[in-house]
Amino acid sequence: MVAAERRGGEVLLLFDEGESYGVNRLTLGFPGTDREVLLRAWVDHVTKSRIDPTQPLFAQWADRGRVLAVAQPAAPPPRHCGPCGGRLRP
Repeated sequence: MVAAERRGGEVLLLFDEGESYGVNRLTLGFPGTDREVLLRAWVDHVTKSRIDPTQPLFAQWADRGRVLAVAQPAAPPPRHCGPCGGRLRP
């Protein structure tokens, strides 16, 4: 990890990937308590020339108008209603 910054319930983590940085953006529920939970995680890859790890990370994202790629959650598995003999319930 090269740099990390936290702002309320959001965390940016910067990882060195050789020619680029991996940027993980985490959104937490119940921030600042002993019951913090991870709600979402985004991952993006940027060239090293686009971000300076010595400067505030959140400000750099705002200055560039950067939109991070959102990892889409997997679709929930189909549900079986049990007594119907294994047919799927809508």
